[in-house]
Amino acid sequence: MEHLLLALARRASDARSDADLLALVREDHSAFAELIARHGSMVWRSCRHLLGDADAEDAFQATFLVLIRSAAGVRNGTAIASWLHGVAVRISLTVRREAGRRRVREQATARPETIAPRELDDRADTMAAVHREVAALPEPDRSAFVLCVVEGLTQVEASTRLGRTPGTIAGQVARAKKQLAARLTKRGIVPGFAALAALSTTSAADAVPTGLMERVLNLSAAEASPVVLRLAKGAMGMTVSTKLILSITVSVCGIFAASSLYLGAAASPEDKPAPRLEGNKPVPPRDDREADVEALKKEIEALRMKVEAFGKKEEQPRQEHQKIVVTSLKAKDVNITQQYVGKIFAQRHINIRGLVNGYLAEVLVKEGQAVKQGDAMFKILPILYKAKLDAELAEVRIAQLEFDHTKKLADSVPPVISQREVALSEAKLAKAQAKAKVAQADLNFTELRAPFDGFVGRFQMQQGSLIKEGDTLTTLTDNSVVWVYFNVPEVRYLEYMANPGHVKEDRPIDLVLANGSTFPQSGKLGAIETQSENETGNIPFRADFPNPDRLLRHGQTGTVLMHRALKDAIVIPQRATFEIRDKRYVYVVDKDNVVHQREIVIQNEVDDFFVIKKGLDANDRIVVDGVRRVRDGEKVEYEFRKPDEVLATPKKPVGK
Repeated sequence: MEHLLLALARRASDARSDADLLALVREDHSAFAELIARHGSMVWRSCRHLLGDADAEDAFQATFLVLIRSAAGVRNGTAIASWLHGVAVRISLTVRREAGRRRVREQATARPETIAPRELDDRADTMAAVHREVAALPEPDRSAFVLCVVEGLTQVEASTRLGRTPGTIAGQVARAKKQLAARLTKRGIVPGFAALAALSTTSAADAVPTGLMERVLNLSAAEASPVVLRLAKGAMGMTVSTKLILSITVSVCGIFAASSLYLGAAASPEDKPAPRLEGNKPVPPRDDREADVEALKKEIEALRMKVEAFGKKEEQPRQEHQKIVVTSLKAKDVNITQQYVGKIFAQRHINIRGLVNGYLAEVLVKEGQAVKQGDAMFKILPILYKAKLDAELAEVRIAQLEFDHTKKLADSVPPVISQREVALSEAKLAKAQAKAKVAQADLNFTELRAPFDGFVGRFQMQQGSLIKEGDTLTTLTDNSVVWVYFNVPEVRYLEYMANPGHVKEDRPIDLVLANGSTFPQSGKLGAIETQSENETGNIPFRADFPNPDRLLRHGQTGTVLMHRALKDAIVIPQRATFEIRDKRYVYVVDKDNVVHQREIVIQNEVDDFFVIKKGLDANDRIVVDGVRRVRDGEKVEYEFRKPDEVLATPKKPVGK
């Protein structure tokens, strides 16, 4: 129990991934305790959804016993939560089937009056269907769904566990929910989303009992109960050789059964033919069934020999020396291309809006028409605004006359009025002139002109429409230059900015259109956004492309190709690598012709090659062909091929 308490205490600060814990689960008891602390509640709740508490405890223990015994066989350690959920569901369904068969046998032997009516557990049946469909989801959607919905982690926490971006996690969870809702609806469980909500509903009873935790922690040190052992053994399944032997054994048993029935039929006195007479002596009849029995015995013997031969074949030691193909490494300059999905925007795309109220009197352009700066596009009925301007101009003339008269009186000798009266009259004149300018501007706004060269978009208002100030009439687009925005992962952004020469080189950027053709004009990097998108972990880039023929339009999509040159890069064929628990490895041959497994870090992928970031240097020799036929620490014979010959045929083995 102290291991579990320690795991719970350090859970918030434990930076080890699920894959790292899984690799240590058989040697480090604290790693096993940490996995229970992380995923035990999910496994317990899944078992309780399908079973009663007593049976759920057996299923819970069996699930983690399978983890201990099969840890090395788990392919994807980062998705251990979905793996545990699948094991728990299979074991719980097995217990349900056994309980159902046991109940049928008990009812068959009991007297009718002693059989109590069984209430159908609709909730357990529903949850069994839900968990069965969750376990049937394809990866990677299932692992994201189990962490976010069944375990209740946030998308950011799940992205850290699985090594994906939060945006990817969100998409996978949404896709999984949609698939599950459709499948559950087909099963008659409606509505599907309500059934899915029960997966994340928790209660006080969903906490794993302390005593059960102690028993699970002791599974690796002490023997479990027979029931738990039987359930775990059934869940782990059979190997290929066991399946073959079992199939042969079944055939042998079938032949034995057939021979027994046949012999029994042969011994039946009713079917025996009457003896025939030769002279005065009876001659026993010839029975062909004895020959058939002998043939069956020979067939059984042949099957037995096959079983023995298969066992000997399994026991044959693998040859120590097997010929493989080895090459040395060579540093070379590599041009790599990174692809990103981009959205195309015109450099200027605006809405043409009315600045005054009134009736749309004239439409002077057509949709899609090219216009020049200053061309008239729309006219709003100007009568009211012309009358208002005339009224304001009249006020200006009146104010001008009053000012001139006041000025004359102030300049007379002696002055009739004070200079204060003159200033007041001058202010009235300025106010009237300002109102006249506003009226002139309103009149000018009744005629809408193009602010720049471009193409007219779709009309939102037709001639005769009553428009209000701010209503959109159409759009105007200048696509002589287009901006293509695309999202670059943060890791790629850091790689790009780590080499200042990339920015100074201003390498051309290509654009692949929706029909697969490449846009004839090359672009250049125009801008990098100042902040990252928190939900996706990407940073938007902008590439600028000249568009002299106006082929590209606002709102299109395309694929951006960014080219980079890597100097003195180590390149190897992808077929020379193999993957273990999300890590890449190669076999390196030392001076004594002994192969050693070595982890590598991939920098980029170019066609069928990997560009190596870390793990190899130009002096190493690696296994290219026959990777699956060698083992770490084995001395081998090999054929050496030059690097240029190997890199010339990346997809197929050399010499084949």
